Amino acid sequence: MRLAKQPKTERKFWEAIEYLEGTAYGMSRDLARGYIEDPTGEVSREITEMYKLSEKLVGEVCRKYGIVTRKISLVPGKMLYGDWYQKMLDNWIREEYEKIICSACPFSDGLDEMIKTGGDVPCSEWNGVLYRLGVPYLCAMTSHNWTERELTEKIVKKGGRTALERFAKKEEDLRAKANET
Repeated sequence: MRLAKQPKTERKFWEAIEYLEGTAYGMSRDLARGYIEDPTGEVSREITEMYKLSEKLVGEVCRKYGIVTRKISLVPGKMLYGDWYQKMLDNWIREEYEKIICSACPFSDGLDEMIKTGGDVPCSEWNGVLYRLGVPYLCAMTSHNWTERELTEKIVKKGGRTALERFAKKEEDLRAKANET
């Protein structure tokens, strides 16, 4: 198995590793649960190849960016792989948070909560886990519980006119960005 395109940046390495390991893990789980059949062993070979490629990329990350995989190898100026991975994940979540309306909502429990949960949308009004929004500029509460008018009233009640203005500006920006594509 080969990558179609060799990663050029630290972020692209992290994304490739994340994709390969996530896909391999999901396929392994589905295979073990019987959701995927593998009479020829091809799926198992593909999973093994994904893990091998991921390990190769981890090795490249270690060489290129001064990352180490064992604590006994840690020297000043180096970072443990687990810490590097978490830093990259936190940065990715931070970017994702800024791309959704929740980042301007007074009902959001904030970026730190989103990082702590590994990417769950931190809405204090949502009952349950919300991993992604269907549309980045639409509040999930308006598609399930509240009307637009109720949302507006609740934002003003919670954070005042300034909170509503910030929310409306973020919605406008996100809507414009979505319309660009």
